[in-house]
Amino acid sequence: MRKLAWRAAGGASAVTPAEVLSAGLLALEEVRLENSQMRQAHTHILEQLENIRVELIAAQRDCQMLRDELQAARPALARGNFLDAVCFGDADDKAQLLVYAREILAKEGE
Repeated sequence: MRKLAWRAAGGASAVTPAEVLSAGLLALEEVRLENSQMRQAHTHILEQLENIRVELIAAQRDCQMLRDELQAARPALARGNFLDAVCFGDADDKAQLLVYAREILAKEGE
């Protein structure tokens, strides 16, 4: 547009109004095309952000379900570890674990 203004002001050669109009319309069409491409890119970005948002919500839901399952499984895992230690541990460890087992059973009975 600056070049067009320079030519219209009498730059290197005389310019007719038709040439000014033609060059201006050509520049305007280029800008319109660029704007259209930018709008399409912006729309695509918004769609991608929405997809990411939906995936993140699903991942958070899955993570919470896994946390809940892990929390529910902890007592069973602790008992399993305890029984492994009782069955396969040293004699001193077994004696100490027996004391702990009696304390746990006493607390559960209360």
